[in-house]
Amino acid sequence: MFDATLNSTNPAKGSRFESLLQGSDKVSTNAPWDTILFSDGDFVITPTLGSLVPLWLLLVPTRPFLNFVQVSEEYGQNPISLVTQILSQRFDYHGKFVWFEHGAATTGSVTGCGVDQAHLHIILDPTFTFESFHMAVMSMANYTWECVAPEASYDNQNWRQEYLAFGNKEVAVRTNLTNPPVSQFFRKAISGVVGRDSEWDYRNFPNGKIAKETVCFMTARIKNRVTP
Repeated sequence: MFDATLNSTNPAKGSRFESLLQGSDKVSTNAPWDTILFSDGDFVITPTLGSLVPLWLLLVPTRPFLNFVQVSEEYGQNPISLVTQILSQRFDYHGKFVWFEHGAATTGSVTGCGVDQAHLHIILDPTFTFESFHMAVMSMANYTWECVAPEASYDNQNWRQEYLAFGNKEVAVRTNLTNPPVSQFFRKAISGVVGRDSEWDYRNFPNGKIAKETVCFMTARIKNRVTP
């Protein structure tokens, strides 16, 4: 069992996801980014607050974890394999996607944007190439990055060490953070790639219209999916 870094009786207590996860069997109508598109009791998928591009989703565990290294160890399943499985089975989606995580190791961490709950970003059918995203990330900071297979993206990682990780279906890239962290690191990279440099902060640019479009698209995928 992991150290009690979060309240184990109240999922994601104090985080932006607290009310969402407590009602994870319901669909919120308060805001598009609080719409639950998938829930199996262990994880939910929702649109993200601050979507810079369409089809930007979050995978969030319902139990209190700070990062997906913890999640991977607890469930014995690689998060990227889980994402691929859910997208295929729930949404009949087999296309490209980019994923990333700001891996926090303490509550209130700048790395985790102060959210205090693990959440993995997933962008389906991105409007930018993975190569352009990769180049933008590499140009932002002088970190030492390691490339591994997606199925090994969270292997041999210490959840007490903050990290950044990103990738697609073919590769995962990760680094442990020894330098001062940067808030919303990958959002800043994507905002530059898509020509919306000033809109990286989800607090100031919620982009509800884009999140609503994502809800409509993913809901249609559920309705029209092919049952094996």
